[in-house]
Amino acid sequence: MTTIKYVNKNNSFKRDLDDRIEKYFEQKGISKYGDWRLYIKTIFFFVLLPTLYVSLVFFTPENSAVALGLCVLLGLTFAGIGFDVMHDAAHGSFSPNRKLNNTICRILEFMLGVSIVVFWKKKHNYLHHSFVNTAKDEDIDRKSVV
Repeated sequence: MTTIKYVNKNNSFKRDLDDRIEKYFEQKGISKYGDWRLYIKTIFFFVLLPTLYVSLVFFTPENSAVALGLCVLLGLTFAGIGFDVMHDAAHGSFSPNRKLNNTICRILEFMLGVSIVVFWKKKHNYLHHSFVNTAKDEDIDRKSVV
């Protein structure tokens, strides 16, 4: 089997792709970073998360169906934070301010118990984005259920 390698230096394909992406954003007049919609969504999640948590821990509903519904909503809120806010911050696209992106990642590491440095920056950014849709893409080359 041929070994697949990702060469990022002097890579004409990557340079061309980056140039096209830059031109796309310039032509469309849109920012590469989050706008007010992302920030409103972030505030919503960060208000909803502690509200649901406190409701479940300190004011647990007597009705099991209501409690289960709140648990599901809490899980979806965690997923929304992870797949939306954390994803954009880890890619550096939440804000043009690199320190803000890193700070958001660190806060979310603490809240969600996920190490951004190990899991995201190495696994996702390198192993997935370097080999998207190839045999080396760990997101599609699953040998077991996670």
